[in-house]
Amino acid sequence: MAALIHHGGAGTTAQGFRSGKPTVVIYQKFTDYYFWGERVARLGVGPQPLYIRDLKVDELAAAIQTMVSDRTLQAHARQLGHNLQTEDGIAQAIDVIHHYAGKPSLHLAITR
Repeated sequence: MAALIHHGGAGTTAQGFRSGKPTVVIYQKFTDYYFWGERVARLGVGPQPLYIRDLKVDELAAAIQTMVSDRTLQAHARQLGHNLQTEDGIAQAIDVIHHYAGKPSLHLAITR
């Protein structure tokens, strides 16, 4: 698999990020899909999102061509995927809880 094309749901986008592959979002109106499509583009792991109602074959072909040929975009996608795959979110959450658990302000908020 060289690239991903999907609707832009949060879970699908997260899995796309984790895969380390470039992604393009084809979004519908009145959803958060456009937000995630823009996030993909801003992170440099895919082209700008495409609106399904205005989608033209040549636009989709250009997005696919970009994803399979743009080495910088591919490198960004790989790096993001690596970062997410090696992240230990549970350990980080525990560290944050331990860090703030001893703070007087947190203790007061918990005991009131």
